Amino acid sequence: MPDAREGRNSREMKSTAKKAALNDEVYYWPDNVRFLVQGVLFRVPRLPFILGSRYFTEKHELRSNGVEAEPVIHLQSVSAPQFRVFLKFLFPMPSNKPLESIFTKYEWITILSLCTAWHFPEFRKLAIQNLDGKLAELELIYVGRALSIPIFVLEGYRAIINRPKAQIITKEESAAIGHEVELGRELHESFAEELAELERYDEERRADPEGNSKWEDVGGGGGDKGEAPPGTAGPAMAQAAEETKGDNGTPPEPPAPVHSSNLPEPPAGLGGRDRTQNSAGKWPASDREQEPPASYPEQGDVTQDDAEQRGMDDGEADPEPEQVQLATALENLKEEERGIVEQLRDLKSRRLTLDATEKLEGVETARRERIEEELREIAEVKLAAEQLTRELETANEWDALDLQDRLEDAKDKRAELERQSAEREKKEHGQIVRWNKVGKKHKEKALAKLGAELLECQIKQKETVERLKQLGGMRDVSPSDSIGKEGADAGREDAESSTAAEQDDPRVAERRRKISEELERVRKAKEVQLQKETKLRMLEEDYSKKLSKVERLLSQPSSCLPKTTQKRERKRDDRAKNLSKTQTELKEVLRMLGALGAEEGKLENELRLL
Repeated sequence: MPDAREGRNSREMKSTAKKAALNDEVYYWPDNVRFLVQGVLFRVPRLPFILGSRYFTEKHELRSNGVEAEPVIHLQSVSAPQFRVFLKFLFPMPSNKPLESIFTKYEWITILSLCTAWHFPEFRKLAIQNLDGKLAELELIYVGRALSIPIFVLEGYRAIINRPKAQIITKEESAAIGHEVELGRELHESFAEELAELERYDEERRADPEGNSKWEDVGGGGGDKGEAPPGTAGPAMAQAAEETKGDNGTPPEPPAPVHSSNLPEPPAGLGGRDRTQNSAGKWPASDREQEPPASYPEQGDVTQDDAEQRGMDDGEADPEPEQVQLATALENLKEEERGIVEQLRDLKSRRLTLDATEKLEGVETARRERIEEELREIAEVKLAAEQLTRELETANEWDALDLQDRLEDAKDKRAELERQSAEREKKEHGQIVRWNKVGKKHKEKALAKLGAELLECQIKQKETVERLKQLGGMRDVSPSDSIGKEGADAGREDAESSTAAEQDDPRVAERRRKISEELERVRKAKEVQLQKETKLRMLEEDYSKKLSKVERLLSQPSSCLPKTTQKRERKRDDRAKNLSKTQTELKEVLRMLGALGAEEGKLENELRLL
């Protein structure tokens, strides 16, 4: 009993959990679907077919409604290997390789064709991306036409057009592209009305074996008995029939797939357009589109019995005119065909001419732009050359001015050396000519100084006389007598007084010796200051000339470089500073000369008194 109770509780809990759980909308696959392809049965989850395409939900009524029954879908437009490749793509196995390297080129073509036929748009885009750059020229054209990929067709044609001249397209490649089939189809569509008229006429003749039908009944137009049908119905019909038939009287088959030994067969019904729903909103009953008829009805075959019967009825038993008219119509149709072919060639040549003209215009435009760019560059180079030439000329001018300045500096230095040499020659007994190149003003100052020194000497003379009186070794001397004496008498008295003073007191001799030494020192210092004064005056004159020259150059219209102008300004400032410094030193030297002159006069007077 306990075990039964526990089992019942477990079943109740499982049923409760099953009712309480919710199924995931994407990753809960309750049922599968089975596909029967060429006797091979495939069993896979149905959800990817439902989510990826409406083809299976609308055509095969495949639903995800939780029904446990597994439907079986018969696929007749695909082979088992092709469907296996598609399932390998739809349900990939775990692998460390990228998706594009798992499938070969022909497997990708199979996947692309099935995605196109069954309307898997996202998978179709993925297949197109993986086939990009892997197909040859004719493969691009074939796959692009068969699976409605215009970009592949354009790339294929572009690759063929861009071939080298040596690799001309062959007849087999032209047939594979479908040039002849397209031309026959174009003729068939162009003469559709004429073909219909001829078919109706042929049916009427077969329905009336007695030959009562007349040409005037064909095409709704009049005409005499035995004449050809009006307009171009007869020749056009014959020409279209001849063009659309092959060698055995049947329409030509569409071109075989390129590299049929390698390319997989696309599903039947994959033409140049996608399948769509009909007006009722349903898919066609079959996966295959209608095949073109095996042959077209025979046109205009007239037997001899029919001709004789018609001739008996009409009173003219001659079938030759009708045969001649048919032959003429065939000839006319061939001529029209040749004319159409010529027109097509003209159109192609015009198109090629237009393309070549556009390319030539593009090349000429690019060449013109390149030439204009080169001309602009040449103009810029010319402007730069002219500017450099002007700068070079300006630099040459300033270089000439610099050379001129250097020459003038050299001349000034030479003149200074000459003046120094002249000054050396003018020296006399170690004394330089003091009053050389000195103005009247300086002479007046010097005379005033001498007058002051003379007065000071007279005062000192009085003091000396008084001192001699105090010494007691000399007689009384009046100041008026000592001042009034001149010339040789004064010198003689000085000598006598000096000799007497030296004999009377050795201190006077010592004093005279010291005064003489001091006087010699003052004279040497004065000589040095005089030389310095001469040198400073020469420097002052030199700096004044150079400063005036620089100011004259700067005052002129300047066409030189900024660096040269700045250099000139710095030179002017330096020379102005040097001139100011020289003038200051000259003033100091003149002051020292004045002091030394006063000291020299004082010592001379004192020595004379002693």
